[in-house]
Amino acid sequence: MRVLIASHAEKTHFLGMVPLAWALRAAGHEVVVASQPALMPTVAATGLPGVAVGRDHLLHSLLASGRGLEQTMGLAVPDGPGEEVVLPGDTHPDTLSWDALDEEARSNVHLWWKVINAPLVDGLVGFCRRWRPDLVVWEPLTFAAPVAAESLGVPHVRFLWGLDLIGRARHHHLARRPPDAPRPDPLTDWMGHMARRSGTVFTERMTRGHLTLDPFPDPLALDPVPGVDRLPVRYIPYNGRAVSPGWLAGARSGRARVCLTLGATAVDRLHTGTGLDVNGLVRALAATGAEVVLALTPDQLDALRDPPEGVVAAGPTPLHTLLPTCDAVVHHGGVGTLCTAMVHGVPQLVLPQVIAPMYIYDEPVLAERLDRQGAGLTVRSAVLEGGELTGMLARLLEGREHREAARDLAAQALAMPGPGRTAHTLHHLTHTG
Repeated sequence: MRVLIASHAEKTHFLGMVPLAWALRAAGHEVVVASQPALMPTVAATGLPGVAVGRDHLLHSLLASGRGLEQTMGLAVPDGPGEEVVLPGDTHPDTLSWDALDEEARSNVHLWWKVINAPLVDGLVGFCRRWRPDLVVWEPLTFAAPVAAESLGVPHVRFLWGLDLIGRARHHHLARRPPDAPRPDPLTDWMGHMARRSGTVFTERMTRGHLTLDPFPDPLALDPVPGVDRLPVRYIPYNGRAVSPGWLAGARSGRARVCLTLGATAVDRLHTGTGLDVNGLVRALAATGAEVVLALTPDQLDALRDPPEGVVAAGPTPLHTLLPTCDAVVHHGGVGTLCTAMVHGVPQLVLPQVIAPMYIYDEPVLAERLDRQGAGLTVRSAVLEGGELTGMLARLLEGREHREAARDLAAQALAMPGPGRTAHTLHHLTHTG
């Protein structure tokens, strides 16, 4: 069968789908990745064939300029000290009024999803009509993909890269919508327009797929969302093309090893008002006496001054090669880092507050669920304090209960169906609809 992997140009959203794409190819299926031009170098580095469709989106440059959102979308955006553009679905929709849910849905559609899909949809639909895939696999923000699939009458599958906060918020928004609501539903209105332009009609299936592939084991996954057919799939760490550094195979120092990583995407997404800079973080972690490996970006390492003894400035390092050698990892709560540590059974210290507010998505929720399982600890205060970090890391390193909980969570994650089995399920889907 022919399988189209569809993603807007966001590297981390795409990379999680690569192991499944290769499993489909290994099973003999024809696979093509379609995205905007900016993602093509990343696609090419995976060895998968790619096709550039549409134009690059301007989401990140618009966020950087702030006023660009208003000028581009014709909408007002916050413009005052301390105000933020809130993009992600609220983590507790059951606590919000319907008006608040509706306002959030409008912000998501007009300030986020339209911005990344409008330059993509026509090119993606056109390519699908020429190539005629039998199945479309899409990441959850690439709403142009289910429109293209439905216009061809072929099944499509949503592949989660994070918790399904969008699906949960959508369910609450529709379930609590009053019969006399004064405004049309923003997602239905927008996707309906895309669907009509593409020769089809909107259905709710366009928001959730025939199936939703979920890489989180039950202890971390959200409760089932009504109407969403969830299919668990094992998380396979993939950080892109990488060479394992030679020093990882060398003799250990005899001390506990701790990895510090703050994510591989744009450094300007990190929040600087948290009380500790990189130097403060490093000193606090090194105070435990552990060997601290800094898997940081070049920009983050440039800020490092006089690191303590036992600090290894490794730079960008493939985490799936580094974390199996670590006794703990300290990070920002990003899904890729958290799940890579999860499958390797590494206890985690999570600092979700280091992410700039407008880029926070599911990091606090995931950290809370990880904490609840005992497989990690979360720093909850808005301002980081060195003594608190030192103490919490010492608890992770010295406490057997956290190591055992992390190993138990890893066992549950590794027991989930792998990409090969999922590829077989998807092949069956194309024959049954």
